[in-house]
Amino acid sequence: GEYIKNWRPRYFLLKTDGSFIGYKEKPQDADLPYPLNNFSVA
Repeated sequence: GEYIKNWRPRYFLLKTDGSFIGYKEKPQDADLPYPLNNFSVA
């Protein structure tokens, strides 16, 4: 395995329309009061 010393945390949102959005910092999204957990990965 390889050790990468500059890994940084990333945050992602998967929306019901299928869009997958990545952020470098935790998003402050007022539109999502709770996480949507009705997804499955195939």
